[in-house]
Order: sequence, then structure tokens, then C-alpha cells
Amino acid sequence: MKKHDKKLIDRIWKRAIEYITKDGWPTRKIDEAIADRIYLRWLRETQETWSMSGQRDRDLLRDALEETFSQHYGEEGGEARLIIFSLLLECRMRREGHVKERSELWRQ
Repeated sequence: MKKHDKKLIDRIWKRAIEYITKDGWPTRKIDEAIADRIYLRWLRETQETWSMSGQRDRDLLRDALEETFSQHYGEEGGEARLIIFSLLLECRMRREGHVKERSELWRQ
């Protein structure tokens, strides 16, 4: 990853955290439940592909998060939640073994 890319990612992350925490994030539990439902639905919908290829389409998850949170919170609030839950769910899916990291795919 290029230094420029890292700086951009840092700015995007910082903006999302600042937006979400400015009011103390009173909707956090609701947002977590929404993200969890979307994630579990994505796992079910991508299970067949995962079983056959060991791949899951993360864009489907991202699109569902973006659409749902943008509908509930508008563009800025939706984007902040999309960024935060994209990272959290990526960590969760790796921890739970529902995706393979690129390095694992190259070793096969």
C-alpha cells in the first residue's frame, strides 16, 4: 500500500469516528443489531459460493450496509457507519473463518 493511500484511509477513518462519536453514538446498539442481521444474511447468501470456491463477495456485504445505513441516517451518517462496520465485520469474518486472506489463497 502506498503512503498516499494510507493517509487517505487514515483521514476517512478519522472522519467516520469523529462523526459517530460527536453525539456519543446513542444508536450504537441498534446499529450493531442492523449490521449483525446484514452480516448473517450475507453469510447465508454467499454460502454456496464459499463451499465451492472458498470465496465470498465482500461487495455484496458492503452494498447492503451502505444501502441500509444511508436510508436510515442519510449520506454522511450512513457513510460513517459503513466505514466502521466494514472494518469490524471484516475482522469478525476473519476471526470466525468465513473468509480467507489473500495470502491463504496464494498458498493453495
